[in-house]
Amino acid sequence: MANKIITLKKGQELFFEGDSPDAMYVIKSGRLAITKRKGNTNITLAELKTGDLLGEMAFFDKSPRSAGAQASMDNTEVIQLPFSALDQQWQGLPGWVKSIVKAINGHLRRANFRIRQLERTKEEEKEIFPSHTITQLASILGLVAFRYG
Repeated sequence: MANKIITLKKGQELFFEGDSPDAMYVIKSGRLAITKRKGNTNITLAELKTGDLLGEMAFFDKSPRSAGAQASMDNTEVIQLPFSALDQQWQGLPGWVKSIVKAINGHLRRANFRIRQLERTKEEEKEIFPSHTITQLASILGLVAFRYG
C-alpha cells in the first residue's frame, strides 16, 4: 500500500479514539486537534501543525488509538504512512533499538492510562466502586485474614 494524501475539512475526523490502527500520519498542511472523550464531549489535548507526526504509538504495539484526531481548519492535508510499508523498515532495525522504542511507547501508554484514571469525576468513581462494594470487600478481606492469618 502506497502513501497517500488525505484532505480534511474543519471538524472532520481523521480517526477516533479506540479505532483500530493501520497507519501513522504526517501533517502536510493545516492543523489537527488531538482529542479525548470526556463524557459526551471531546477535550483537546494538543494542537498539531504542519510537519508534526501522529498515530505513531499504535505502530509499535498495534493497540487501539489512545486519542482521536480532528481537522482544526479547512483543507488540512495529511500524508498517510501505512503500517504495512513501515513494517518493512522496522524489521531492518537492530533489536536493541526496537527494545528502546517499545519501552518508551509502553511508558507513554501507561502514562495515558494513569491520566485517564486521575481525570475521572466523582460520579464516575461512584459507578466503578460504590461504597457498599468497598465495605463488602474490606469485610471479606478481614474475615480471610482472621481465619487464615
